[in-house]
Amino acid sequence: MRRKLVDIKSLRLTHHPVIKTLTRDDVLMQYPLEMLDILSTQTLQCLIDQIVLPVVIDETSNDESYLLLKPEPVFEMLRKRSVVQTMKIQLLIYETEATEAVINTLLFEQTSLNYLNSSEHWQNLHPRWKLRKQQHIEITPQNALAKLANRKPPALRKKQVNHGI
Repeated sequence: MRRKLVDIKSLRLTHHPVIKTLTRDDVLMQYPLEMLDILSTQTLQCLIDQIVLPVVIDETSNDESYLLLKPEPVFEMLRKRSVVQTMKIQLLIYETEATEAVINTLLFEQTSLNYLNSSEHWQNLHPRWKLRKQQHIEITPQNALAKLANRKPPALRKKQVNHGI
């Protein structure tokens, strides 16, 4: 496995055939791209910097193409912004022999762990936002954060209790 930084504009990326098969019945939320207009170039760059795309080299292609080993909806959404096309993204290039194991890990174990923490992220957003606001530092308004999350602003303040299994 190795890392590589590539221009998003020139990135040739398709989903691995196994990913296409396993995710064909996935539920995908349609996200209006205008909602991203509130994000500055600096914010978009920071978000792109946090994404590492797990890939293998597409051996059926003559040019430098990659097969994505897990769905990356945030990247797919962000890359549609023209300013993002000028940025670079980090690839984590796996050996072809590791493909099946990586796909299983990312689609099942990682998804399970992400699901475990997803409600915590939402519950933590409002208290973190309030603490940051108390520091008198400019921060994205709650209404805008709720809009990005496709939620109503009161949902951001709602306390949810999740006792797990």
